[in-house]
Amino acid sequence: MTRTRALLPSEQILVQPLFIGRYFGVAAVVIAAAGARELVEGRDWIQIDDVFIHSSFNVAQAIVAGRAGDGERAAELFARGDNALVNAPSIQAMYRRYTAEAALSDGWGDPATWLAAAETFFTSRGTEPLARACRSLLRLAGTSPRRSRAVMVKLWPDGAELTTREADVLALLAEGLTNKQIAGRLYLSPRTVEKHVERILAKTGQANRTALAAAAAQL
Repeated sequence: MTRTRALLPSEQILVQPLFIGRYFGVAAVVIAAAGARELVEGRDWIQIDDVFIHSSFNVAQAIVAGRAGDGERAAELFARGDNALVNAPSIQAMYRRYTAEAALSDGWGDPATWLAAAETFFTSRGTEPLARACRSLLRLAGTSPRRSRAVMVKLWPDGAELTTREADVLALLAEGLTNKQIAGRLYLSPRTVEKHVERILAKTGQANRTALAAAAAQL
C-alpha cells in the first residue's frame, strides 16, 4: 500500500477500474480511510458495469466527503455502496469497520450501528482480531459492545482502571512500540491508538508517553 500511494499524488488518488480491476476498489477504500482528501474517477469509470467496483468507490467517496464536512453526502454515498454489497458480506463488514472509524472522527453517519454489525459478522467467522477492533471502536463511540467481556481491568498502583483495549495498548507501549506499530498489532488506525494513549495518560496521571511506558514496564 505504501508503494501504491507513492506512485500517486499525495492529495489526489486516481482510480481507473478498467485497467486495475477490483483490487483497487478495495485499495480506494483503504486509501480514503488512511487520509486521502480527494478521489478521482478514471476516464473509463462510466464504462464499467461492475457492482463491486462502483460500491467500493462509493464507500471511499463517502469517507472523503465526511472528512470534507459534507456528512449528508457522505451518508448517502455510504448507504449506496453498503446496500449493494449484501452478497459480499466479508467486504461489507470490512468497509463498515473502516467507514465507521472515519465517521467517528469526522462526526457523521451511524458508526455505532455499522460497527455492531461488523463485530457480529467477524465474531461469527472467528476473526477475533477484527471483532476486537470493532469492540474497541464501539467503546470510543460510547456504546457497550454486544459481547461484554470484563470491560475494566486492574492495572495501576493507585487503583486506576483501564478498559481491556487500553490495557492492550499499554502492554505494547511498555514494549517500546510506536503508535503505528501498536496499530498494526491491534488492527486499529494510528489515530485510534493515539486516542487510547491520551485516555491512559489522563487516567494514570503520567506526564507523557515516555513516563507512561517506563511506569508500565514496571507493572
